[in-house]
Amino acid sequence: MHLSVKLVAAGLALLLTACQPTKFTATLQPTYLKANDLEETITRRDEVVLAYALSVYDAQNRLLDTRNGAWGVESVKRGQQFGPERFVPLNLPVPKGGRLVATVALVEVEDYRRAQELVGKIRQITGFAGGAATLLQLTELTNPLGYLLLSLQAAGIGLNLVRQFDGDDVLGSDAFTLTPQQLRTGPRRYHRQLQFQSRHGGERFDYEVRYVVGVVR
Repeated sequence: MHLSVKLVAAGLALLLTACQPTKFTATLQPTYLKANDLEETITRRDEVVLAYALSVYDAQNRLLDTRNGAWGVESVKRGQQFGPERFVPLNLPVPKGGRLVATVALVEVEDYRRAQELVGKIRQITGFAGGAATLLQLTELTNPLGYLLLSLQAAGIGLNLVRQFDGDDVLGSDAFTLTPQQLRTGPRRYHRQLQFQSRHGGERFDYEVRYVVGVVR
């Protein structure tokens, strides 16, 4: 009788384990940033922030969880470069059926104090706080900046502070998506190499940004 109870308990444990949603762990690691040319020609330095996020969405495009990171505010000069040791990696569990979105944005800040406040809050937050629906009115989820802003507000950062990205110069942004199928069967590492360059008025900027998205199965 004692043996039968043990067998039943073992069977139930296996059944419960099998029914639990399979989870992956996603990682995001910025690995390289270089300032080839600056927007500021008078001071010969740009004050920039690299903000980045990992977020997971369900089949109805609802945000389930998020992690955020930020580097800066950094005063950079032409030719200066930074390696992976300068950037804090992100880790995020992804439930079965979840869609992963990795987002980065390089921003030249206009208000140094406000930017420092935003970066400080990003470094303090640890996950998902909810209440992100109102941000959909601010920007669509069809562009990289929209994903990043939604992630920041969902993590508990106030909308007024998040709106700072509207006033600052976004030098470039990128969103990289992995479907549930890609998470299950695709490569374990994805290398993104980006070039952010353009002209603002009569000034030209040129930045290189690289990051790696990993999947631990």
